[in-house]
Amino acid sequence: MRGHQAREGFGIERYKWGNQALAAYTWCRSNKGPQRSWLHKVRKSPNPDCPECGGEEIGEHIVFKCPGHQEERRKLGEIREWKDLDKPIWKREEGNRYDAVEDFFYYCHQRMSRRH
Repeated sequence: MRGHQAREGFGIERYKWGNQALAAYTWCRSNKGPQRSWLHKVRKSPNPDCPECGGEEIGEHIVFKCPGHQEERRKLGEIREWKDLDKPIWKREEGNRYDAVEDFFYYCHQRMSRRH
């Protein structure tokens, strides 16, 4: 693993994720992508508000606060900040092991992509 990929705050081993999960993670960390706050900033959305709850739709809102994503967020356990997501959170379902963090960002990609 390259040194810059292992630094705290950059998501350890994220480069092994699928493209959609990695894209959503990048959108949320950078606040640039299909979230409404960014689209509003580049004049492609009339407002920056989250369609789920009306808060400003930035990455931190999507990942940590939006009640519309609470059910999927619950699978991650107790998360409060980005560093809580820097390492995989392994879960088992139907005998298969999966990274719940990658799964959450795949879910985010599906939700954000469906709106456009």
